[in-house]
Amino acid sequence: MIIDDPGSSIGTPLHPVPARTGAETQSGTTSVRWRALLLGCVTAAVLSALLAGVIGYRLGHAVPDDNSAEAGFARDMQVHHSQAAQMAFIIRDKSKNPTIRTIAYDIISTQQQQAGQMFGWLELWRLPQAATQPPMSWMPTTHVRQTTTHLGARMPGMASESQSASCGLSSARPRTDAS
Repeated sequence: MIIDDPGSSIGTPLHPVPARTGAETQSGTTSVRWRALLLGCVTAAVLSALLAGVIGYRLGHAVPDDNSAEAGFARDMQVHHSQAAQMAFIIRDKSKNPTIRTIAYDIISTQQQQAGQMFGWLELWRLPQAATQPPMSWMPTTHVRQTTTHLGARMPGMASESQSASCGLSSARPRTDAS
């Protein structure tokens, strides 16, 4: 006599079962094969789903290249927001009006945070912080509107070199080339 598998009938008391004959043994072997096949299929499905998830994640998180619009925007906007913070520091330091000083502080805080966000994007993408191209050169000509022009134009709201010098602002844009 053989005792039934206790896991197959939880809560049912163990009871003796008569020994199996050749046909019954073959049926039991077939059952084991089906279980193994089912387990293999489930394992393959789970591994396929995990692989598809990893591939989808990697495709969805593509990294921009050094000359992409994303990288150019992040670099130009870092400069833009940093200049806004520098100008707000100047106003805060020169003003005695508490409301103006509070507004300047708010501008400093938000603009520095946003510049830091752009810095973080470039770090995450493993791209250099300094530009190798002129400002706005990442902007395609087809997207040009009234206040911006293509290839080297100043971003609206960005102080020129002479305006920066007259206000006591630091250099407007870090460069990696000889210019």
